[in-house]
Amino acid sequence: MKKFFAVLVLVLMSLSSFTSSIHAKQTTAEPQQKIDLAMTLKFIQGWSTRDKWDKFPESPSFAYYNTYSLKALNAEIGPELRTKIVDALKSCQMKDGGFSAGPGHGTESNTIFTYYSLATLDLLNALDSIDRQQAIAYVRSLIQKDGSIKAKAADAGATLATTYYGVASLGLLHALDTVDRKIVINYINTYREDRKGYCLIQGKISMPGATFMAVKSLSLLNGLTPAVRTEVVDYLTRTRYSGRMKHNTYSTLPNMQDMVAVIEALAELSSLNVINRHSVYQFVESLYVPENGGFGPEPGLGTTPPSTYYALVCLEKIGELGRTAGRK
Repeated sequence: MKKFFAVLVLVLMSLSSFTSSIHAKQTTAEPQQKIDLAMTLKFIQGWSTRDKWDKFPESPSFAYYNTYSLKALNAEIGPELRTKIVDALKSCQMKDGGFSAGPGHGTESNTIFTYYSLATLDLLNALDSIDRQQAIAYVRSLIQKDGSIKAKAADAGATLATTYYGVASLGLLHALDTVDRKIVINYINTYREDRKGYCLIQGKISMPGATFMAVKSLSLLNGLTPAVRTEVVDYLTRTRYSGRMKHNTYSTLPNMQDMVAVIEALAELSSLNVINRHSVYQFVESLYVPENGGFGPEPGLGTTPPSTYYALVCLEKIGELGRTAGRK
């Protein structure tokens, strides 16, 4: 009898060990999800119905973040909210054709406000509600001899960022055939770090945000050469945001804005296959704030509307938005 019980204990221990091993493997393959997109949607909807929206969105960029987020979560944008957004953005178009930040924020047109206004109207299929030809004329008036595009008329010069917003605006207006593509491409490439990505300031080191802006602009202008594609993909793969650099140490915390820049640049280059999607998902998930359903900009910080938008872009680009929505 004692021998029987001894054998039984060994069998049970063996089964327990095997079951634990299987459970561990399943846990590694399918980690427990904590993102509740129903909560995220409530956060977005609450943001879009705050008192400020009764008069005007915080800014054209916030109007874009909100509209994109609602559409990404398959939420209905009702006629009343759509009308509010469209009317608000229409009121931002100035006499010169550009767009300002809105009532109470001055009347000076700017390519950044112009881009976000146009991008939001495009999401709502409402670009015909504004004067498109005037908007085209405004952006074209900011193009300099070297191919750069200023942020506003009063500026002395331009940057890669302002040029990106100008190019992207003309792209939304289907007016890139009205510019000298070659000279604009040459200007953008002055921000290139040899065999790497692109810099925010000429001659400095490559940055994810600058690289995305350059890649998107060059893509719109048909200026991405095979060499640039290969070297930029290699640079992006070697950043902490690809999910492949496991043993590197960094002096700064990772942030959601750089994460989305890398993801969007790789998507534009049709090279999302180089990332570790599981690691990317884990990073986005780590910035989820269950108390309100939003996402923070970096570890240790609370929810912000822009970082929540960035998180949804990442989830959508890596094919996790729909899958996450169905998880408990």
